Amino acid sequence: MKVFITDRTFNNLVKKIDIDDLSDYISLSEFRNKIFDDAGLYSLFNQLDLKRLLVYKEILINDGKFQGYNFLEPEEDSKQFVYSRGGTFKYHLSFKCEALNRSYIDVFIPEEVKENELEDDFRDWFVELDKENKYINRIRGNSVNKEKIHKEILREYIRSFAKDNGLKGNKFNDKFQFIIEGKVSYIENDYSFDLEVFHEKINHYQRLKECLPIGPVINYLYKHDYLNNRKVDKLKEEVIRLLEKNNIEFGKDFFKNCPIEYVKEILVKHYKYKQEVIKLLKAFFRWTYSFDKIDFKIVDLEKLGLKCCGICAKNQSNFLQFLP
Repeated sequence: MKVFITDRTFNNLVKKIDIDDLSDYISLSEFRNKIFDDAGLYSLFNQLDLKRLLVYKEILINDGKFQGYNFLEPEEDSKQFVYSRGGTFKYHLSFKCEALNRSYIDVFIPEEVKENELEDDFRDWFVELDKENKYINRIRGNSVNKEKIHKEILREYIRSFAKDNGLKGNKFNDKFQFIIEGKVSYIENDYSFDLEVFHEKINHYQRLKECLPIGPVINYLYKHDYLNNRKVDKLKEEVIRLLEKNNIEFGKDFFKNCPIEYVKEILVKHYKYKQEVIKLLKAFFRWTYSFDKIDFKIVDLEKLGLKCCGICAKNQSNFLQFLP
């Protein structure tokens, strides 16, 4: 029986599993021999990126077989969202499964709520608020846009939750939105893949990367993705802490010659270019190794800790009841 997994689940497999004989350090020569033969891309990635790309490719090369891979722990609750709370990863028995073909909507938990460890209180508060105001159903029904919903939630948050919990209710930047919306999709081969376009895009991002400044300090910072998410007012402090902790000399005039606002700008650009190249390489691997022909085995997925989707299991049970 052919089974299906979502793009998110497959990427979590790649993040969480280990290959027994995988070396701790992937050198330039290993990158060219085992991942992709282009030396110019190597410096874009940190070792974690390289490991994940290698695992991604190895799974495809080995036709979805997982010998030598370790158990996949259930996803921890990141406490970033109201509804997504971690749990066991799922596989699906049909590409027509409702859970594979619907949009998902979730709600971000504000930073000041997390700073005060009030995530569970906020979740309970929002669930009750949604019962009354039907925010999620209104978005699903396309009866109102997200911006209007965001303003309604923000107004209630300031008036009610923030006030009742002694929060300021004003720690929001212009880009913050309570609602996150997207589409669940299972991994499939991209039949429109164009090798010539792929190489053009790879070369494009290489040229963009070459326009970024380089040097011992900046190159070191590029390897730490989490800096990309630091706000400017906290970034300088964290950069200094990181460099001093790892004995990276940066000189007293470093921030005079390279203001922290500029450091933030180039870190964001570098991260963006890297993510685009990673997406391109994954699409290339799927096309090269015919992902659509890979037959994932239920027994292998369950050994890794995945469970059958509840909707699929119920549909299969109903189907078996009607067999003669």
